[in-house]
Amino acid sequence: MSTEPDRTLTRLYADLGAEAQHAPLPAPGVVRRRGDRRTRSRATLVVAAAAVLVAAVAAGGNAYLDGRGVRVVPAPEPPTVTPTVTPTTSPAPTPSPSATPSATPSWTHSSPAATAGPPPTSIPAEAFVPAVSPETELGPGDRYLPSLCGTSIPDSGLVSRRTLTGNAITAQARAAVAPPDAQLAESVAVYRTPNQAWSFVELVASRTTDCPSEVVESGTIRYRRWPDAPAVGHDSLVVEQRIPATDLYSGEPKGGYWTFYTALVRHGDTVAVLYTYPYEDWGIEDPHLIVGLMRQAYERLAAWRGPMSATAR
Repeated sequence: MSTEPDRTLTRLYADLGAEAQHAPLPAPGVVRRRGDRRTRSRATLVVAAAAVLVAAVAAGGNAYLDGRGVRVVPAPEPPTVTPTVTPTTSPAPTPSPSATPSATPSWTHSSPAATAGPPPTSIPAEAFVPAVSPETELGPGDRYLPSLCGTSIPDSGLVSRRTLTGNAITAQARAAVAPPDAQLAESVAVYRTPNQAWSFVELVASRTTDCPSEVVESGTIRYRRWPDAPAVGHDSLVVEQRIPATDLYSGEPKGGYWTFYTALVRHGDTVAVLYTYPYEDWGIEDPHLIVGLMRQAYERLAAWRGPMSATAR
């Protein structure tokens, strides 16, 4: 005995069979492509849902932290480092002096850096030792050096020279009981460069070596560089001069010698020459008299010109 649900089910199956006869089944490749598209669509939906979920979590986290004054900031990308090339600078060439002596004598010394500015063309009285006087200035042709066989000494680079003479000098220990020992003339010369001033001192030293003796009317003058002279200033030199002794009134030789000294001292581009010559019949018995004057002369030059270099710049 059949019921109503059974008749309904039977009718549905009959209708399905009739429908299948008119609708052909798709080929297997078509079914496979439909399945692949369905799989990709599901994967896309999963990825999209995951992205929405991450964005929601981040927004919610920032909103949660914003309530506490803190915000999550993604880390910046690392900066692009551009290598820096350091330029190489070639050292500037060192200018060579205009006049460089062939050899440096053993009595050359060094000192602090040179003062700036051109050499002065006038020389004040303060540059001289107190033993000479501005009222007794010598002319260009007056002697300020020993003869040294009558040879001239070039003054290459000379800017200005001034020569003063003055009081006769006496050793301090003998001043109260003896006549003066000698007359004194001091010449102060300024050169364009310290090297040219050094060249002048070197030339005087070489002339002293080249002229150990000189024949004059009263006999033979003998020259030598005093070996015991101390080093003073940037350069220094003491020339010992022995002159045949003569009678004060007749000028005739009377045997023996008088000794005089000429000292040179350099400070940078400036040279002082202390030249002693006869006062009546006397010579200098104590050579340290000229050493004391040479030290005074250097102190005057240094105070006038200031700190200077011993070599050319």
